[in-house]
Amino acid sequence: MLSNNYLELGPDGKAILTANIQTQLTKANSESKLNYPDYIKKIENIFSLAPLPSVKQEAKLFTAGFIEGEGSFNVSAKKTKFSKFGLVIDPEFSITQHVNGVVHLHRAMNIFNAGKIRYKAGSNATMVFIIDNRLTLTNKVLPYWEEYILPHSCPEKIARVNKFKSLLSLFDAGAHQTKESFMYKILPLWDEMRMQKGQVNETFKSLQDAQDFVALYKN
Repeated sequence: MLSNNYLELGPDGKAILTANIQTQLTKANSESKLNYPDYIKKIENIFSLAPLPSVKQEAKLFTAGFIEGEGSFNVSAKKTKFSKFGLVIDPEFSITQHVNGVVHLHRAMNIFNAGKIRYKAGSNATMVFIIDNRLTLTNKVLPYWEEYILPHSCPEKIARVNKFKSLLSLFDAGAHQTKESFMYKILPLWDEMRMQKGQVNETFKSLQDAQDFVALYKN
């Protein structure tokens, strides 16, 4: 039996997000840049969430522990003819949660006053809270992580976030503007952090493949 009115049974008998909710969410996300407080209200309406008038210290501490377990700092590579070198490197912070726990993603929206909630396509009602704006990552996400999570985080995650910070610093310094620094500074960090290694959908099989692609690319 389904636990809420935004789930339905898929062809395999598993619960998935209803088509109507997916449509509402897509529309809300397309309009999120116009007015963020209004976007939060739309998310609350879609998922029947109570507004958060203020974010208390307890909520920040709880969410810090939640992020340590469910949060992720990732970097993706996407080929596109609209970029300078035919390739875009996108740093991203995300929190993944089943739709029944969307309240936790809503709380993160209120803490950072940024980000979007998206449906993970092909999943059984998995939602993802995403922040991919580099300025927001630098000015909001990393300071929060350093204050609330760093003192209690595991060594592996600390090392990963430090690489993420180094990547953002390279972007701030303009390393993505020249082919040499893009190839030999940004791409090596992407290669160290990427999650697609060995997967069917990986953009490049190796760092060398990515560097060769950029070296030979003609805009």
